[in-house]
Amino acid sequence: MALDTNKENVMSAISTLGFEVFRSGQFHWNSSDTPDMFINEDGTIHCWTISPFKNYTQNHGDLIDFLMIDRKMNFIEAKAESYKLLNLPMPLLESYKDNGYSPTSIKKEGFIPEEFILAFEEQRKLNFIRYKELLNQALPSLNFPQQKIIAQNYQIGYIEQSDRLSMPIRNEFGDILTLWKYNKTPKPYTNSQGIEVKPNKVLFTKGRARCPFNLTDLLKYREDKNGWIFLCGGEKDVLNMVGNGYRAITLGAENMDIDEKYLPLFKDLKIIVAYDYDKAGFEGTQKMLAQLECVAETVKTWDWDLLALQENIELFKGFDLTDWLCKKNKEFL
Repeated sequence: MALDTNKENVMSAISTLGFEVFRSGQFHWNSSDTPDMFINEDGTIHCWTISPFKNYTQNHGDLIDFLMIDRKMNFIEAKAESYKLLNLPMPLLESYKDNGYSPTSIKKEGFIPEEFILAFEEQRKLNFIRYKELLNQALPSLNFPQQKIIAQNYQIGYIEQSDRLSMPIRNEFGDILTLWKYNKTPKPYTNSQGIEVKPNKVLFTKGRARCPFNLTDLLKYREDKNGWIFLCGGEKDVLNMVGNGYRAITLGAENMDIDEKYLPLFKDLKIIVAYDYDKAGFEGTQKMLAQLECVAETVKTWDWDLLALQENIELFKGFDLTDWLCKKNKEFL
């Protein structure tokens, strides 16, 4: 019996497994150029190439079938994992409709289920040596005990399939909008045209909205409006700054504006715009100064050139807050 689910839930499940799923429902399974898999509206999965679903016709299968071929699971293991990924209660009887299950009871209003984060925590435990290497690349300004605290506080897990750290990006109500996925040196691959492609260091779950990170912290910062808050260029800088005792947030990229619905959260705060030392950082800083001048109590620019003179720092293109913290901490070792 096929799983009684829908396209959106299966897209989230496949994304949790580490695949980059397009908004259309397509994703790459055994290809690097044209997507070879497509998720239908009823949650079944169709393969456009030679069908891996050897026990089925018409190149079709459901999430259970996919796990059996992709993760080499037996039917019982794949069924249990499918219900976990889809956030469905495991049925006691063969027909889960007889158990009073209703698909509407597990709808997440477009948010990523919390259970997916637990799956990444489990993958972290199973691949801890590699996880620790990636964590050290993401948090180079911190020692391992400090890294552990940040990882626990922000639920940083590991996606085995794509060899990336994962972290939930939550809205002001705590719902997971998307996932931050990080690997400082992702492995390049060759596409069908023979061209080498190097993936970005940072990826987000495709087709999902984003919001400032970390809104939970920003709400806490508002309880003490006298302290300065660093507006950073990205999530990595925020994690390193917080780990070093600073108050920090990010919009996620230096070219992003603050959404109007989040502007009130910046009201009456003291903000230091501390974007990277490059063209994008300079341009983004000017845009933030204009957007926040009538909202924040005070908004300042982090002056890299002045800091370089004061602290004898040799700047380079892209120099960021994490680089600065690493240099400062090295001086005290």
